[in-house]
Amino acid sequence: MFGQGRALRGDGIDSIDVAIDHLKEKSYLCFKYFMLELLFFHISAFLLMWIYYRFLVALVINIILGLFLMLFIRNGYDIVKELYVDESQAVSGKFNTF
Repeated sequence: MFGQGRALRGDGIDSIDVAIDHLKEKSYLCFKYFMLELLFFHISAFLLMWIYYRFLVALVINIILGLFLMLFIRNGYDIVKELYVDESQAVSGKFNTF
């Protein structure tokens, strides 16, 4: 975990807030890496089809893979659009505000 054990071994309630903020920052980075992984996976699959198969077969497979990539992008955009909460509207959950 990226929280580094601060929530359990910290010096008080403030350490939980630090751990949560740290994990929130790392979650954005992990999401970006996941999206890049999907893109690079599809690029490598496109290129692999041109190496292994004849032109017509590779073209058909690349069209199908392209359709799946477009489907992933569209569904990912819909998910982010529905679930994204702006930082100004988000509840912080900080313990030191009580």
